Amino acid sequence: MQRTSACSRTVRVLWSVPVWLNIARVSESGDNLLVESLPLGGLPKNATAESVAIQLYRRGLLVREFKLGELLGEQQSVQRAIAIGAWGKALGSERSEVARYLLSDGRVIRVSLADGRAEYE
Repeated sequence: MQRTSACSRTVRVLWSVPVWLNIARVSESGDNLLVESLPLGGLPKNATAESVAIQLYRRGLLVREFKLGELLGEQQSVQRAIAIGAWGKALGSERSEVARYLLSDGRVIRVSLADGRAEYE
């Protein structure tokens, strides 16, 4: 994340994350990033319930991980997601601090970029 001064036109790096991250959402303050393990809710071929689906970074530091088993819960839902190769799909949100996902089991989950809490709609 960079800050640019309008007066002097200087750029100062406030914090950074590796360039290969799939950034899904940035909070309005610029402090928080929500990262998907693979773009478009995809899963690696060797995925398990312990595979990380979403990560939350605050000022460049990893503060929370959401594993596939945590998001989907039941083993049957996890196995179905692995079979189709996707755990969910990003949905629009009216608030910049909230990311919404339609999970492969049909439920919708909201993830707060501010505090890392997740709740089902």
